Amino acid sequence: MRPTLVVGLGGTGSWAVAHLKRRLLTEQRWRELATPGAPVRERFEGPVLLRAVDVDRTDRPLVGRTQLETDVEDLFLSAQVAPVIDQLRDDAAGAADMYTTIVPWFGRHDAQQVRSDDAMSFMTTGAGQVRAFGRLALYTDFQSARAFSRPLQAAFDELSSGSDGAAFNVHVVSSIAGGTGAGLLIDVLAWLQRERQRRDATAAFRTSVFCVLPEAFKDRLEEHQLAAADANGYAVLRELHRLVMAEQPVDFVWREQERHRLTRSPAQHVYLIDGERLGARSTGAAAVEAPCPIAVADAIYTHVLPAAEGDLSAYLTNVQSYVAGRDDVYSTFGVFTVELAWEPLIRQFALTAAGQVLDRQRRYDETAVTALVRRFGAGVLVLSGQAVTPPALLLRIDEAERELVPNLSWLANDGPATPPPLPRLLEEFADNDGFRGAELTAAIEERLVAFWGPRFAAFNPAAPTFHAAMTEAAAAVERRWVRDVQLLLSHAMSGTGSGPDAGLGAVRALAMHLEHYRQRLGRDVVRPPVDTMFGAMEAARTLLDRPFRRRHHRQQYLDAIQSWLQAEVQEEIDKWAGRLVERLLAVVEAMRQETLRWQTVLEDTAAHLRADSQEIAEERERAERLPLRRIVPSVTDAAVERRLYDEIVGEPGDDRLPSRLAGVGAGLRFHAVPGNPVALTLEGPLAGSGTPARQLVAALLRQTTPVFDQLRTMSVFDMLERLGAGAGAVAHLLVDGGAPLAGYDVAQHHQHLRRRDQDDELQELRYVVAAWPAAEHPGGALATELRQALARQRIQVEDAHSPGEPRPTSDKIVQFCARHGLVLPAFTGVSKTRPAYDRRRGGPLSPHVLPEEKNAARIESTAADLVGQGLLRGGIAEIHPADLPLCRDPGLLRATAVALACDVLRPEPDHQGRVARWWLRDGYTEDLFHDAPDLRQGLIEIADGERQVDRARFQTLRRAAEDMIRHGEGVKRARQHFLQPPPVWFHAGLWQLLLVAVHLPDQGG
Repeated sequence: MRPTLVVGLGGTGSWAVAHLKRRLLTEQRWRELATPGAPVRERFEGPVLLRAVDVDRTDRPLVGRTQLETDVEDLFLSAQVAPVIDQLRDDAAGAADMYTTIVPWFGRHDAQQVRSDDAMSFMTTGAGQVRAFGRLALYTDFQSARAFSRPLQAAFDELSSGSDGAAFNVHVVSSIAGGTGAGLLIDVLAWLQRERQRRDATAAFRTSVFCVLPEAFKDRLEEHQLAAADANGYAVLRELHRLVMAEQPVDFVWREQERHRLTRSPAQHVYLIDGERLGARSTGAAAVEAPCPIAVADAIYTHVLPAAEGDLSAYLTNVQSYVAGRDDVYSTFGVFTVELAWEPLIRQFALTAAGQVLDRQRRYDETAVTALVRRFGAGVLVLSGQAVTPPALLLRIDEAERELVPNLSWLANDGPATPPPLPRLLEEFADNDGFRGAELTAAIEERLVAFWGPRFAAFNPAAPTFHAAMTEAAAAVERRWVRDVQLLLSHAMSGTGSGPDAGLGAVRALAMHLEHYRQRLGRDVVRPPVDTMFGAMEAARTLLDRPFRRRHHRQQYLDAIQSWLQAEVQEEIDKWAGRLVERLLAVVEAMRQETLRWQTVLEDTAAHLRADSQEIAEERERAERLPLRRIVPSVTDAAVERRLYDEIVGEPGDDRLPSRLAGVGAGLRFHAVPGNPVALTLEGPLAGSGTPARQLVAALLRQTTPVFDQLRTMSVFDMLERLGAGAGAVAHLLVDGGAPLAGYDVAQHHQHLRRRDQDDELQELRYVVAAWPAAEHPGGALATELRQALARQRIQVEDAHSPGEPRPTSDKIVQFCARHGLVLPAFTGVSKTRPAYDRRRGGPLSPHVLPEEKNAARIESTAADLVGQGLLRGGIAEIHPADLPLCRDPGLLRATAVALACDVLRPEPDHQGRVARWWLRDGYTEDLFHDAPDLRQGLIEIADGERQVDRARFQTLRRAAEDMIRHGEGVKRARQHFLQPPPVWFHAGLWQLLLVAVHLPDQGG
């Protein structure tokens, strides 16, 4: 791509830049999709820089999902205009001196025509079709620290540094019907020309201007708005023509340190379009979206395409040379594109595939899940290299068992804590002859305390106690249960045909398993009869009341205590088993809630996929309604799309998913979250911001999008063949759809140029660019036939190749038509603007912004009034550009007229009676005013004001005329004087200007 800067002005220019950005980002996306997982960038990284300048902050362009980046691509004129207008309106002290660069074209009289609320609002909602507002915003912005010129200069620096000295392109886009773009265009072109002169030594650039005529908005504006648009449009073209012809220098003073004298044309090519089609197929401004910004974006895109850019550059160079010095310097164009919607198609196919995978994920095999849980219950399951078994106390559950009595070994087998063995009192105290009764009971009590231990003490392997061991063992059982259940659910929920529904099935089976155990635990546990326990305790208490005189008494006591201990231990084990089952059930319930959460996530994911797919379908529908392009396939071509989708994803496999999607479903695996005992997450792909459902959508699309990567390189001809399109129909679509976008009167063109004795041949370029596949490749047969059909119509055919860098060249067929060497009067969209301009040119808030043009329009309007009053014959249709400097300050013409009428300014004849020079009387002295016979040229030099002597002469002339006016006779005598026919030696045009100047309504500062 050739380095290019695109500057969009106002609303139309901003929309054109946004449409172009969408084009460029789609091309960039073509490269990003080649690298799965590459970030989607919202700024185009190529050598095309986009800048939009506007005052409207509320209605910024949005093309699909593409918008301009604020303060980088979208530059707002942020200056405060309302205070400037208020100060000028109120004639505040020093206002005229403070705004010296503004007053010459927007003075007090202009400010008085503006309401305060209008001045407050237009900086955020648009310039309201008042060109002066747009220019005021520019001039006041130049005074701010964030002047829009700074980022534009930075763009120039970037392009200059990257162009290696080669010329780059600058494209300026604007409507000339409104207030912002139409108010900015002339100054921006002058500013660009200044930058060109500054950078001639380092980098050159070629400027093209794309102007949208008011006719493009005829179906979008009310009648009074259209009249204002026409007046603005003609005023802009009049000023632009003056700049392009460059017959006289034009001064721009944005601030005292920021000025430029324009002496050369600021644009090499000026394209005018109005949306009117010359072919039978109309794309008028009443279309869903105005076609002109889209057309301009596509035209610029065509100019930056490597396949076309070289040919266009050579051709335009010849055009520029050919039209030098002539007034047939204008152009128009037409563009039409047939393009394959590969990017939205990839996105939609990827969403469809993700939905297909997700749908299969949500339909689980209940039989497989039941078998998995049974294997878990049997203790024969190994997952992720780890044995997955239930706690030992659950392994003994068997319907065939008649008894279910928990014992100490069941808990001990599940943890590192080994409980102390049950004390055997008869053995430990067998030799009890040496004990007295109190001593024996104290020793037994000490032994039991050592066995039981504190209830909440930490486990000590060196001195294990019952309560500490049971606590440690229960915690170990629960930890292992959490791990095993997580592994079980992760396995059940992972892979194709599983998901949270399968996890819920496993959770239900586990809960039933535990509930069955809990019910049997309460029903089948066999405990010692209550009377036996109480009997043992009573015997022990009776024995304690007696002296242990005989050995058998002590044996009876030990038996009673042993029986009581065994009953206590069994009761404690029963309690631990019951509590542990409750804990295990709580874990299962927590896992059920986590699984339900994931079920909701998958449901939300499915909803997002459907909504995103619908959004893309609507986006495609909107794109298909845009003029100047045919997008294939259409959203109505569902059958063709379905066949293409099935062709890419392949036939369904054993898991009922198409072969190329099987790996996607298998990649959805769950695993435990480290540090969170009851949470699951998807393995790997979830990352980034957003809800889990949105993250899952992104994860799925990262896997499904590469499946459809082949659509990036699919030929548009292949798709057209699939749709059954014929070469003749495609050729007609391109040629008719790409007709020039401006109405042009060819007969008037020839008449205009022949009057000037100039060659009147129209220059026209038509070519079609595409990546033409060979006949043996898909779409090749259609491409061959289309080339032949276009050749018969003498349309140049170019091959869109991409040397050195892969580009999406196979996805489009572009037809570009350009007409050059055109003249303004022959544009029908220009001639239609003249009546409204004539009605408004002399009124308040002039449609002009250049002071010379503004005053010239007032003079022409007043001249028309004088013709109606019978005071002027013939009128002044349009002041010649060579006389425009005389209109820079109407006071100069008025003072000259008064001075001539009162003989203050007089000619000096030579010896042959012809004018030799001019003298000016100031009071009692007379000084040389112009040392040449041509007074008109002398006045032009004074108006130019470049020399100090010229400025001094103007002040002397003004002072002399004001003396005459103060005496009350100056203006009256001047009006009477110039009603007479001019002397034969006096410039007739100047005589008319002086007559009108003394009749101009006074507008003050």
